[in-house]
This record gives sequence, C-alpha cells and structure tokens, in this order.
Amino acid sequence: MEKFLPKFNHSQASSSTNVNPSSLINDLNLGSLEADLGKRVPIAHYNPRIKDEVRKHYIQKGPFQPKMDSYPPTEIGKRMRRFL
Repeated sequence: MEKFLPKFNHSQASSSTNVNPSSLINDLNLGSLEADLGKRVPIAHYNPRIKDEVRKHYIQKGPFQPKMDSYPPTEIGKRMRRFL
C-alpha cells in the first residue's frame, strides 16, 4: 500500500499549525481583508475568537477571480494561442 499512498510524517507539521500565540491577529477590520489568496493573511494567523468571523466574511464576499488586462499569446506547436 505504501507504493501508492505514502505514510504521513507527523513530525513535519505545517507552518500554519505552529503559529506563535503572541503573534496572532486580535483585531478584526473587515474592510482590510484581502480577497486574493496570494496576498491575504492565512486564517490560522487570526485569534481563535475571530476566525469564524473572518471565514464568514470571505464566504459572504464570494469567489475571487483574478483578472488580467491582457493575456499574452503563447506559441503551442506552430500556432499562436491566446485567451480573449
């Protein structure tokens, strides 16, 4: 079974679970929450008392779709392909 599904190594915890309690974000400012996943602070970095409020805010905002002004053409095979 290990050939198809490697064992989970519990000694390597993710960085989001090892958050220093003194560095938790205690103040909630809903206007400053960033929708872009690459720019926003992980929910694990918020104080446990306000994590649910942060989650509710992201759910109410809806899905985030980044928009580019122009998509550069890419050569695939012998043809130039692009998104409109």
